[in-house]
Amino acid sequence: MKASLIRLPFIVAMMTIIIFLIYSCNQTKSYDERNTTPSAIKVSKGINFVSPNGDIVANDRVTFEKKVLAIFDNKLPAGFEITNIIYTRVKKGYVATIQYKTNSSSKNSFIMTNYDKIKYPQNSLNKKSSTADSFETSFSCSGPCGCSPQVVSVGDTLSATCSCSPCTLTIN
Repeated sequence: MKASLIRLPFIVAMMTIIIFLIYSCNQTKSYDERNTTPSAIKVSKGINFVSPNGDIVANDRVTFEKKVLAIFDNKLPAGFEITNIIYTRVKKGYVATIQYKTNSSSKNSFIMTNYDKIKYPQNSLNKKSSTADSFETSFSCSGPCGCSPQVVSVGDTLSATCSCSPCTLTIN
């Protein structure tokens, strides 16, 4: 009887370990999919948050979401989904044109950058705080022609503009 009482805790411990291992191996979702916080932004598979020179647009999905929500004044269109990120090569930093779509089948883009040498038109709507603690900037466009921001490269100079006129380039 004593021998069976000694074996009982060992058997219970082994069963607990086996159940834990089976459950752990059954987890096929990525970290982002297991995150219990509901995501406001859907990101298509294969999106790369690292620029060609190694700079990171965002360290994690939560940080990326906060940046995007700030650009849209915390009012994302329904079904907002990041579909692609196109990088403009710069020596230091990143310039990322982020393409997205919504439930209404509209497609557009915005630019996120920490490259401080991008020029933009003087008549742009500048919402960026002069006390901002970050060197990051974003550009978006609004107007009746369905415009989107673009980065134009002339030699070593990069400029942010809107794709059509009349549009307003907004700097966040």
